Amino acid sequence: MKAAIDRYLFHLRNERNASPHTLRNYESDLEQFVGYLSPPGGKPPGLSGVDHHLIREYVGWLFDRQLGRASIGRKLATLRSFFRFCVREGMMKSNPARLVPTPKLPRRLCL
Repeated sequence: MKAAIDRYLFHLRNERNASPHTLRNYESDLEQFVGYLSPPGGKPPGLSGVDHHLIREYVGWLFDRQLGRASIGRKLATLRSFFRFCVREGMMKSNPARLVPTPKLPRRLCL
């Protein structure tokens, strides 16, 4: 999975001309996801070991850590974009993050 993340970040930097801020956030989000998947002292599963159930568990874990809905939505958007890249590059057959809904943001009352 690490090699796929490196290819994705290279793609963002050199082909999509993403800003340094975007690159830093995407890299941080992907490292956090890999950290969640990795047992202590172990290796994370390969790309084929990630399914939508695992991503939903990750989102639940983020809620348990009391992250805001907007932050969770951004992390989920990062995963969707990463897995879309993996599908386009032939590393995966389908995007597992596509099946995970984005948390609803609270609406503000306008007076």
